[in-house]
Amino acid sequence: MKDSLYRLAQFIIYSSLNVSVAACLFAAESFYLFELPIHSEFLAFVFLSTILTYSVHRYIGIRRLDKGQLKGRFAIVKKYRNAIGITAMMSIVLLSYLSLQLSLRTLGLFSLTGIICFLYVIPVMHKNKRIRDLPYIKIILIAFVWSFVAHIPVIELLIDELQVNHSIFGLSFIEKFIYIFLITLPFDVRDIELDKSTGVPTLPSYMGLEKSYRLIYFMLAVDTVLLLSIGYLKEMNITAYAVLLFSLIFSLIALRLSKGKNSDIYYSGHLDGVIIVRSLFILLAFLV
Repeated sequence: MKDSLYRLAQFIIYSSLNVSVAACLFAAESFYLFELPIHSEFLAFVFLSTILTYSVHRYIGIRRLDKGQLKGRFAIVKKYRNAIGITAMMSIVLLSYLSLQLSLRTLGLFSLTGIICFLYVIPVMHKNKRIRDLPYIKIILIAFVWSFVAHIPVIELLIDELQVNHSIFGLSFIEKFIYIFLITLPFDVRDIELDKSTGVPTLPSYMGLEKSYRLIYFMLAVDTVLLLSIGYLKEMNITAYAVLLFSLIFSLIALRLSKGKNSDIYYSGHLDGVIIVRSLFILLAFLV
């Protein structure tokens, strides 16, 4: 039974289902924050495009490694590579259908992040490099794409010059960027040795473990101020404030527990799961 649950967890993680649910809920926050009608086709597009991006990233990633590096999580990815490939193909088919349900403007905004994702996972640059192989940039790209996609419905309103609270929009965009940045930074801490072996400088490889975690905690403090400021502008009640604070405390606990761990089940399971829990609590805060 325990072995079956472990294999199920592996499949959920390496088929990118958990991170895709996280991206979908992360984007759903904007509909509640700006009091917009829920656009189910948009959220489905976010879900499937996340599956496609992470599946292609994993599939190509293991092909770039030497046999000696195919251990741990990379060995698991190799084990599931056929399932990952099938998942990616199914995502392409479903995304093709959903693209007919979305406006050209929405697709155009998605294409901006799609170009970044393409350059992130496909080695089309000089010397067979991806844009993520450039120094210090990959975590910034991840945070920007997640925040931009989550705000596409609001950006469309701004393009039409419809009334949007610019202060809330600015705070929300920065808050989401910072949160994804700080929740992703532990992954770079885990991959310090791998990134050194591939010659990719990252913040943790430059700062070291302790300073990296100090930066994470500082950014979480900044994120807390931003999120509570949004709650103030939205005139949330004390119960909603408590829910927001609990989501951040939960994130802090998960981040502290990640320190010194190497298990990919923990990182891709628990830390990506933290985004899901955070989004659920924030959505709850809008409802209470």
